[in-house]
Amino acid sequence: MARKGSNTKERWYRNYPHIYARTNSWQSRRGRRVKETSQFVEFRGLSTVASDFQSARTTSPYMANWRFANEKYNEQGASLVSRAGTKFLNDYGTVFTDIKPEQVEGDLSLDINTQVRFKAHSDKLIVGGSVRLRNRNSATGTLLIHYYQGEDVKPKSTAFVDLSRVGYEYANYSYRLIGGVKGDYTVRFEVIDEFDEEYYVPVSRPIEIGAKGFAGEKAITVIPRLNEALKESKLNWQNTSLIPVMGVMTNDWKFFGDLIEVIVKDVPYLIFVADNGATKKIGRFNLKNNDIDFIDGGVIPQEAKVFSGVLADGRILYVDGVSRLKYINVRDWTIHTANPEVDENLKAPEGAKYIELINNRIYLANFPDSPNLVCVSMINRTGAKYMDFHDRFYSPNIATYDSRTTPITGIIKYTENSVAIWREDGMSIFTSPLGFEFSGTKSGNSSNQQDTFSNAIGVAERTDMVMYNGSVYFFNKAEGFRRFSGADATANSNLIDNLIRDIPEKSHRYMYAHNQRIHLQVNDYQLIFDISGTHTTSPWIIDTQRYIYRIYTEQKSDRLWASHSQYLCFMELNEGSSTGDFDCVIPCEYQTQYVHSPDTTGLMIVHKIMAHFSKMSSTTWRVGFDQNHNDNPSVWTKTIFKQKDNPDNDTDLFYNENNSGSTMVNIGLHARCYVGQLRIKGYAYKDHIGLNGLAMETQNVEAD
Repeated sequence: MARKGSNTKERWYRNYPHIYARTNSWQSRRGRRVKETSQFVEFRGLSTVASDFQSARTTSPYMANWRFANEKYNEQGASLVSRAGTKFLNDYGTVFTDIKPEQVEGDLSLDINTQVRFKAHSDKLIVGGSVRLRNRNSATGTLLIHYYQGEDVKPKSTAFVDLSRVGYEYANYSYRLIGGVKGDYTVRFEVIDEFDEEYYVPVSRPIEIGAKGFAGEKAITVIPRLNEALKESKLNWQNTSLIPVMGVMTNDWKFFGDLIEVIVKDVPYLIFVADNGATKKIGRFNLKNNDIDFIDGGVIPQEAKVFSGVLADGRILYVDGVSRLKYINVRDWTIHTANPEVDENLKAPEGAKYIELINNRIYLANFPDSPNLVCVSMINRTGAKYMDFHDRFYSPNIATYDSRTTPITGIIKYTENSVAIWREDGMSIFTSPLGFEFSGTKSGNSSNQQDTFSNAIGVAERTDMVMYNGSVYFFNKAEGFRRFSGADATANSNLIDNLIRDIPEKSHRYMYAHNQRIHLQVNDYQLIFDISGTHTTSPWIIDTQRYIYRIYTEQKSDRLWASHSQYLCFMELNEGSSTGDFDCVIPCEYQTQYVHSPDTTGLMIVHKIMAHFSKMSSTTWRVGFDQNHNDNPSVWTKTIFKQKDNPDNDTDLFYNENNSGSTMVNIGLHARCYVGQLRIKGYAYKDHIGLNGLAMETQNVEAD
């Protein structure tokens, strides 16, 4: 009988080595049958390519929005901790009421047993909104507002309103979406975390939503109590004549190009370009007060391909892919064309796409008529001449552009005196001279350049690479995720090669490094490579609902600023600390590998599934079990309370004296299957969540 799963060539009757270690203290005998417990406590990240019999039990085929626990969580015994939240820094958008009744015609009463949804359409990108609420029942839970795009089965974005802050009378309460929605969409309301902490049970304290008479749907669902291992009921949607009164916030502007830091009179700014489809304007973001404004006369051509710049001598020199080199004088915020009056021999051609400052020289690369040309600014005995470009060479090291040579796709500072010049099919290292001597001439050949790779490995875009701790980490669609440190490019994505292959060719991609992690942004999610040295076995994780266009890291702190990939908004990310600002809801999911029978030969009985959590405050979690790769798990809703003692289980498998404030969930199952998988899902929106460990107690049906 063929095994159902990722590798159908393997057979159940074959004798595979048992990869799950037995826990002797948890073995018991009934007759001649032996129970054993597979534990998942030393989480080692993603492994998505190996079969059930080849994957290490400490890896996961899917884990979203987790971080490997640091020392700040050791006292709570957590092995994984939910990622920090996102803080929106400005409301750059237009707020209006979508539905404008003369008066509220009724209300929808929602509690943990009911949900409501409705469908709508917007021609503009919805980035936030408001909802009309009143709280006359002292509700203390949370209202989740899920936005679905079109016919998607998973929410595009989820917002929340803390019901404990809702007043007795109707008022509008605003929220933000981490990801915008445009076109056909569905809004679903759900109340969670409404419970009595004294008795460890959910309670029903309804919240009232102001509503208007339009066609919507209401769902009645059953939420099981703490110690009731009941299968979660499917939502039974019924027609209703009322839908919530809501407002929406839309935004027509998007970011274009890079962020450039400059400090003027002790005030730090990020220079950016915003595009509304008709105009591209240069703006500045004040990092002290979070204000956005635009520079007078700061318009770049609408056909511009990039916006990238460097700060040199009180000027921001920038390129746009079509124009001559220009600069912003930050002393008076005026914009100029570089050296308009000088000899043509000192002017760089129009339309450079890439710019870099190394050893007091400006490097310009990839021109429309010479895509593998590099122009370098001069240095003489009086100092750097940032806008005079007599010196130039080609990469790879040839005299003229060869049509068989792929264009330069990016340049990056490699060492203190060298620059890495990338193409789609290779990379060269150019040694940057420290003095005013320069070996490059207008002939184009340079003895300072070495072709490190020849028609082998490169990058498609400049955003596919990042320099960190002396190495260049880069992404290549054909070769995967790689690291170059001076000798060869080593592969680092073997465990997630299928995810790498699934990345679309035309996707929005951006790489950045922070806190010993390499982040590869792909559209609205991230693949994250942990290089801390602690998790070397399988150091990959995934973030979902990450809408990052560019990142700025403050050198003197652990703070991160990000521009949003969908609209004009700056965010602050808190990646390196134990606290975060949650302006959005973060869905945290974890799946174990599929566990097979103890001797790998046949059926097993799964008697129990166990999950151990740490939480700064109480919350609810979904715990599921899937059999035989059916992807149709039985699901239980469990309340996780902040507490010292564990009321759910007499013997805590993961208990130790440091697990203060933790809860063990113990579900009796008795399922017969060939392979089984434990799944969990919860929401982080007010506080962090710690996952201490997971376990499954199994028994081999065929055992003697």
